[in-house]
Amino acid sequence: MKTNKLFLMLLTCFFASSVSATIHTVNAGFPYYSPSSLNINVGDTVEWVNDGGTHDVNANINSQTVMSFNNPVSFQSPITSITNAIIHTQIFTLPGVYNYDCSVYGHASAGMVGSITVTPSNTIYDIVSNSPTHNFLKICLDTTSLDAVFSDLNQDLTLFAPSDDAFLALAPGTVAALLADLTLLTDILKHHAVQGTALAASLTNNLVVQTLLGTDVTVTTNSTGVFIDNAQVTFADIIADNGVVHVINAILLPPMDCNGVIDGIASLDTCGTCHESYMYSGMGTLNYVSTYADTVGLGGIFILAGSVMDQQANPNWINDPALCANSIYDIVSASAVHTTLKAAIDVCALDGILSNPGSFTLFAPTNAAFDLLPPGTVADLLANDIPGLTDILKHHVVGDSVMSGMLSNNLVVPTLNGDVLVTINSMVEVFIDNAQVIVADLIADNGVVHVIDAVLLPTTTSVSELNHLDKEYVYSVNILGERVSDKLKNQIIFNVFKDGSVEKVFNK
Repeated sequence: MKTNKLFLMLLTCFFASSVSATIHTVNAGFPYYSPSSLNINVGDTVEWVNDGGTHDVNANINSQTVMSFNNPVSFQSPITSITNAIIHTQIFTLPGVYNYDCSVYGHASAGMVGSITVTPSNTIYDIVSNSPTHNFLKICLDTTSLDAVFSDLNQDLTLFAPSDDAFLALAPGTVAALLADLTLLTDILKHHAVQGTALAASLTNNLVVQTLLGTDVTVTTNSTGVFIDNAQVTFADIIADNGVVHVINAILLPPMDCNGVIDGIASLDTCGTCHESYMYSGMGTLNYVSTYADTVGLGGIFILAGSVMDQQANPNWINDPALCANSIYDIVSASAVHTTLKAAIDVCALDGILSNPGSFTLFAPTNAAFDLLPPGTVADLLANDIPGLTDILKHHVVGDSVMSGMLSNNLVVPTLNGDVLVTINSMVEVFIDNAQVIVADLIADNGVVHVIDAVLLPTTTSVSELNHLDKEYVYSVNILGERVSDKLKNQIIFNVFKDGSVEKVFNK
């Protein structure tokens, strides 16, 4: 596992060894500059050294024509007669042809003239910088100081360069988060670079290539093109002075463990919990000392980190599924059809109650059940009425574990917010008020979950009040939707009034 400290030390050494422009030497003597003509790259340095005599380096006014040399940049050194001294040092940052001579009388006419041709650089960094579709990559290289690495003409590198579209395909906020974590961003960028010039012709199927990060990427080829891991090469072989660039359409992510550490040793157990994991050789102690002190289950055997265990029990700290935490909240969270219920539980801060040890029953309405409510009801509750939503959710929770075998027809069950009535019809279908139980007895560590197809709405009106209704109603129906008399006992009655309102009555 690479530690951040070690990586930064290596990175510092890498930068120190790689960032260096080329220095060229020109010797000056009478009547010569040697070499008299020189081809260099932008960013290179030229030093003139005096072999003997009195000389200067004049790139301003031509000593013979008394006209300007018209160089991209003019410069002139002092005259010196010190042997082996550096007459002048010039860093060339602009391309073009630079003519110069020795301005000491008679030296230029005797042949002491020279020229330097400075060609524009075309490094990997130049290619990225000049590309209209690699703005994000350039920002990342600049921010991590890797621009110097990919500008260095002494390097020989291959860069798999993700386009702007590749960055935009990441989840919103990812790029900003990476720019705030320069260590991780640097790791990811180095995972896109390979030592040496790897032209497209050398990228053969199933080739595994080691990156500058020390991680591997795999080349695959098929009828649609060349892929580097999950990214397709969309433009290949952009030749640079210090290597080659291949454009790709996705970000290459180095292998990370469940803690987000590159090449880390943590792994998920069967319960979905991330732990540091270790391999064993037969019977023996841990190869490494674990950094957590939890007790974890191995094949039904509990051991403490650092203990001695048999490899056959389980080499990867994978828990026995029977030992996994499985609270009512875990069941809801893991269900694809209860995302609305989970959001409501989270907003109302009931996740702790449904996760803690205890004994509860949850009648869990599905997403489809919430969708049956009038449009906008759920959104309005979530945004504007947390107390009301909390009351509704508590109306779905019983303070005891009630298995389906304990539910009988006309059983009144007290919830954390009012009562619900159990009705079982001739087809042995079970209803909780107006909601049918569609999946029963999902056992949790702290109780049981019954899935229902409608939301249970609590009433704020007492039964005694409803027994003396003074409003004329059109008709009443029972839980099954059948019209009934309001005098029926042990029924849930829904009174429908002329003004369109509906009230639910628990008849006793």
